[in-house]
Amino acid sequence: GEYIKNLAFDRSNIESKAVNNRGEITTGADLGAFDGGDSAWLLSLRAGNPVLEKRGNWQAGVNYRYIESDAVIDGFNDSDFGHGGTNMKGYTLWGTVSTSARTWLTLRWMTASEVAGPPLKSDIFMIDFSGRF
Repeated sequence: GEYIKNLAFDRSNIESKAVNNRGEITTGADLGAFDGGDSAWLLSLRAGNPVLEKRGNWQAGVNYRYIESDAVIDGFNDSDFGHGGTNMKGYTLWGTVSTSARTWLTLRWMTASEVAGPPLKSDIFMIDFSGRF
């Protein structure tokens, strides 16, 4: 697992500038309260062969990640999970099988939704064929 906390996060400074990650609009307000956050975490479980070195070796795994809006710089996140960026939470399930000593096939399913702000859901299925030389 991993845990990250942005120690430079200042909610009062961001509140006056933030456009995204707003909560519900209350009566008489133009914008809802800022609903972003400064933390992110990931829990992961992996099984199978530690190295894919011969045909039939396999690996499989699952992880759950929770990334608040201001936990990290969005450009450093996985660009595939939730289409990249921050303010996402969800699962990744994957499996890899070695098709030879130098090639392998990976299937990956990622499902993500917004942590704060208007609802957004993303489901991505990927097939990767990789090799080394």
